[in-house]
This record gives sequence, structure tokens and C-alpha cells, in this order.
Amino acid sequence: FTSTGIKNDTTRNIISEETWYLRNSANYADIAYTSERTSGSVYTGRPTTWTGKIGLAYPSDYGYAAELNQCETYNLYNYNNCKSYNWMYPIQTNNGNQYAWLITPSSSNSGGAWYVYSSGSLDNYVYTCYSLGVVPVLYLSSVLAVASGDGTSGNPYKLVW
Repeated sequence: FTSTGIKNDTTRNIISEETWYLRNSANYADIAYTSERTSGSVYTGRPTTWTGKIGLAYPSDYGYAAELNQCETYNLYNYNNCKSYNWMYPIQTNNGNQYAWLITPSSSNSGGAWYVYSSGSLDNYVYTCYSLGVVPVLYLSSVLAVASGDGTSGNPYKLVW
């Protein structure tokens, strides 16, 4: 996507190049966040970071997207009870009709990566050769500012360069 899949130079320039972390995640969003960035293990010989403009969501992103006070458990492996309160669930799973890949590889399985089940829970033992859904994510450049809007569907944010 860096040069061929993004519409034009203007669009390409508002997306910042970032370091994406590839360490193994953990069972709870707060622990997963730290694990993904600093303490998680990697499969032997694998990189711990990747730099680029477009990536995938982290397990911690998915965990933090839930309204936690509505969940019965905070364990990402048993997050199906949170799917109704997680704004990322319908996007990641096509409203429960598919599984979806996350960016974090498995540290114990050379061909595995973290993914969202259609049930809403996460796991990390499916081989990446399987065709699952993906939802690209990106970071906008810090030079952008919000010109107007409140972020609702009726009044979306309008950004200015």
C-alpha cells in the first residue's frame, strides 16, 4: 500500500509511517498492550517490529474496544460475552460471519497468529495460510487537526492539513 494501493500523494502523506510491534500478546487487554510492545516473546528468529503505513489491529486494541463494565470476564480468550459491547466486533467479524486476523504472530506456533473468532473471543493457534478476514488500520499524521465535528455519524470529524 505504501506506493501503489493508496489513492494519491495527498492521501499517502496524511498516513504516518509507524513501528508495528510483533511480540506475542496476553490474555487481558492491559497486559496484552505491554506484552505486544516490550515483554512478549517471539517465535525463534522472528522480528519484533515492522515499519509501515498500513497494518492490522492488535489483540489489545480489540480488548480495549469493549465497554468493560458490561463484560462478564476480561479474558480475551473468553471474550464472547463482550461482543455486544465491543465496537470492533462487527467490523472485525463481518457481524459474526467470519474470523479476522490481528497483527500479532503466535510465539509458540511458527505459522500461527492471533485472530478474532466469529464468537468474539481471541486465539492464536490458527495457521496464517487460512483465508480469514482482515481490517486494515492506520495512524493519521500528527500535523492533521480537527476542523469541526463531534465524531458522530451525523456530524463526523473533519480534518485539515
